[in-house]
Amino acid sequence: MQLSELLFPLEQLYERVRDTQMLAGSEAYQTSLVLYKLTRIAAEAGMPGMDTAHAKLKVRFEGQGPQGNAEEGFTNSEEPLSEDIDLSSAA
Repeated sequence: MQLSELLFPLEQLYERVRDTQMLAGSEAYQTSLVLYKLTRIAAEAGMPGMDTAHAKLKVRFEGQGPQGNAEEGFTNSEEPLSEDIDLSSAA
């Protein structure tokens, strides 16, 4: 077997690893964004320690989102779990 015959399978493997890395990063970001929103709701509800947790997460998410707000379009009157958490893939 020549080295050139190994190149194509290795390139395919590389692409799959990169795709997996991208998907894992995306899922981790989405999960952390949900946690950020939930800590904000918990802090607003007066749960002990949640204001500190939210403040720590806010540093990570500040300046993100369409107009620099990771929580844009998300108000206290909305139901956060119906729009923001996709439970269909959980199991």
